[in-house]
Amino acid sequence: MTMEPLKHEPLNFDFAGDSSDDGQDEGPLNPEAEGLVDRCTLLLEEVEAFQRSLRRNKLEKGVELRHFQGSVKSELRGLEMLTFVTPNSSEVRHTLRSSNLSYLETVWFAAKSTTGIKGLTKSFTITEPGAIIEDGGKRGKPKKSSVSVDVVAQNGLQCSDSETEFPTQMEPTSTKLATSSVSLVKQSKLLHQAAEQTRIQYLHPTILFFLPNIQPSTSSPEIDTFLSTLLATGARIQCGPDLDLISPKPTLESMLQNLELSESYRYASFSEVLNIDCTILLALVSDLSNQHVVIEPRFHPAILRQLEFEKDLALLPNLLFPALVGRKMVCTATARDRFEEIVEIVGSDTEKIRALLILDKPRKKKKKPNNDEYDEDWDEEQEAHEPTESLLAKFQTNCIHQIPSNILFPIRTLPPDNLDLELECQRRISSKLSHVNRSVFITGWKRGYTTITSNRGVAKIIEKQIYDGEKGPDLFVLGTARSLVGKAKRIEC
Repeated sequence: MTMEPLKHEPLNFDFAGDSSDDGQDEGPLNPEAEGLVDRCTLLLEEVEAFQRSLRRNKLEKGVELRHFQGSVKSELRGLEMLTFVTPNSSEVRHTLRSSNLSYLETVWFAAKSTTGIKGLTKSFTITEPGAIIEDGGKRGKPKKSSVSVDVVAQNGLQCSDSETEFPTQMEPTSTKLATSSVSLVKQSKLLHQAAEQTRIQYLHPTILFFLPNIQPSTSSPEIDTFLSTLLATGARIQCGPDLDLISPKPTLESMLQNLELSESYRYASFSEVLNIDCTILLALVSDLSNQHVVIEPRFHPAILRQLEFEKDLALLPNLLFPALVGRKMVCTATARDRFEEIVEIVGSDTEKIRALLILDKPRKKKKKPNNDEYDEDWDEEQEAHEPTESLLAKFQTNCIHQIPSNILFPIRTLPPDNLDLELECQRRISSKLSHVNRSVFITGWKRGYTTITSNRGVAKIIEKQIYDGEKGPDLFVLGTARSLVGKAKRIEC
C-alpha cells in the first residue's frame, strides 16, 4: 500500500520533561488547554452520571447516548494532548480556538433544559418518492437519506439543534454569517421534512434551535433577516438573551430528578379508568412474568425470546405495575372471552389460578320476555366481588415479585357496546381491525379510557389511519409481550 505524503506539518510537541530538568513544577505548558480539559472533564462526568441513572432506572435502551458520549471522550483526548504543547505557534492557537467543546456544552445545556430525553446526536431517516418513470407515470425506487439532530426530547416530540459557529462579535455582512445562515436554514428544512414523516402520539415533533452567540438587534438587519428566514421554516429559536433569562439554570441534579419522574409524567395523563386489552391480561397471568421458568424443548421461539427479555427487565415490577397502580381497570366482554379461551386451551395450572384472581365474577344473564338473554348493566357499587386485599394476597402467593397494594383487582368486565361510531376516523380505523381489537380499541376510544396494550401492530395501524388534525385513542404501548408457557403456536389476540 502506497503511503500518501502528509498534507500538514505535524504539531511540534514540546513536552514538559524535555524543557527543564531542574525538578521545579512550572505548571502546565498550555494553561488555556488545561482550562478546556477541566471543562470537558466536568462535561464527561455529567454525561456518565446521566448514563448511570438511565441504567439504574432501566431506561438505557430507550435513550441514544453513545455517539454524543464518544464525541466528548474524543474531544477530551485531543485537549489533553494540547496541554503538553506550548501555545507558541499559530497552528496550536487555531486548534484551541477551533475546539468543539463549546458546541458540546451547548448541546448538553439544551438536554438539561428539557425532559423526556430520547437521544443525543440521533439520526432520522427521510424517505423521498422515487423519480417518475415516463412509461405509465410510475415511480422508481424511493430515495432515502438521513439527518442528525442534537437532542430529541419531550419523549420524541421536540428535536433541538445547537449552533455555536456564529462568533460573539461578527460583521453583519461577513461571509461566515452568510455561510452559517444558509447551512442552518437547510438543516431546519431537512429536520422539518423528517418531522413530517414522524409522529409521536399522533403529533409531529417540533424543531428548536439554540443559538447562544446570536444577539437579535435592529442594528444588524442581516442577522434579523436570517432569524426571520429560520422562523419561516417553522422552527422555534432561543438566542443568547433567551438563554440568559433561563432561571434557575438547569443542573445535572434537576436533569436526574426529571429522569426519575419521566415515566410518572406519562402516567399522569392516563384516564382514571384503564382499558386492559387481551395482551395485557395474558402478561398479567403468564408464568413468564410471575415465576422462574425452566426452559423446555417444547417452547416456541417467541417464548424463548420473551424469557431473555424478562431476564433483562422484569415486566411486572418495571413496566406494567407502575402503569396500573391506583387506577380502576376494565376490559371488554369480547377481550375477556378471548382471554379466557386462550387460558383454557393452553394455560398452565398456575396461569389458570391467576386468571381467576384478576377478573371480576362471570357476567350474569337476565331474560327478556321473549327469552332472549342479555347482560345486566355494569354497576360497580352493586356488584359483589372478593375484596382487593384478598385477591392481591392470593395473587402474591403465585408471584415472585412484590405486588403493590394499590393494584385495584379485580378488572371489571364492561357490558357489550353496540359501537355506534360518530367520528369518520373511528369508522375508518374500525374497518381495519379484527372483531376483538375493534371491541378493545374502539370501546376505549369512545369511553375516553387509556388503553394499555402490547399489540404494537394494531397501534401502528391506528397511528397511520389518524390524519393530521385528528385525535386518536390514548394508547400506552408496552414494547414487549408475554405469552402463556403452554403456548406451542402463536394465538392471535
